[in-house]
Amino acid sequence: FGIPTQTALLGTSTIEDTTFGAFGNDTIRLNTNYNGTGDTLSDLTFKDNADLVAVKLTNGATAVPLPISIILNNNPLLNAFTFENYNLISILVGTLPLVTNFRVNDNDLPSAELDAIIIALDNNGLTNGFLDYSNQTGGASPSIGVSGLAYNNLILKGWTVTGNVPI
Repeated sequence: FGIPTQTALLGTSTIEDTTFGAFGNDTIRLNTNYNGTGDTLSDLTFKDNADLVAVKLTNGATAVPLPISIILNNNPLLNAFTFENYNLISILVGTLPLVTNFRVNDNDLPSAELDAIIIALDNNGLTNGFLDYSNQTGGASPSIGVSGLAYNNLILKGWTVTGNVPI
């Protein structure tokens, strides 16, 4: 209910075992306007955050940010993850038991990372979600031999999936 706090996250940063409000259901909103100079994030970990339900990066950058890697580890209530139009090159997702909205479009994720996301979302068993991994700058596609079955399962479960079909 107060004014949101703002603190720059730089280099390697971890948000761990943190509750931001008395009511739970925490959402972390990250804003950036990287102009091509200075420091930026290189590694970001979200770990053991019992009340974290959503993470969203808003990128108003005038330049391509430096590459970043993300780890999602034991955030049991997380249901939405948006990290679009940045320079995300690696994401370790672990389990995503409640996630029904996962958007990592316009980044530079390799095929193996896309496969892991698709499999984790299929394993959560949820229906009618949204997954967007379109426009990876390196042109990566999921591998049909790795995540093809999980991809088809998501479609059958009513998911809207935007991005290259596994090849």
